[in-house]
Amino acid sequence: MRGHLQRAGRIAETIWRRWQVGPHRWQVKHLRWYLVTRTGQYTTGTRYRHWLTVRALVHALGRQDHWLPHLQGPWLRPTGRIGRLKAGRPPKLPG
Repeated sequence: MRGHLQRAGRIAETIWRRWQVGPHRWQVKHLRWYLVTRTGQYTTGTRYRHWLTVRALVHALGRQDHWLPHLQGPWLRPTGRIGRLKAGRPPKLPG
């Protein structure tokens, strides 16, 4: 859980430096930009962990139905294989 919170802080800070918008003003383009440009040099497992954090952020913002279909990419699986996102269990959010 602590890893998610640390990554969420870095994601928010990175998006803030680029666009000067906070999480409640984010658009799907901000998170997609982060996943494409900022995690591109990471290993597939690390990209997957960043994806899990982004997914938790999207759920916390209540935008999962609209945003998740637009966030498809090689980060969806720890293997890096590309494929459609299937419905699964919701992310664990801090209680």
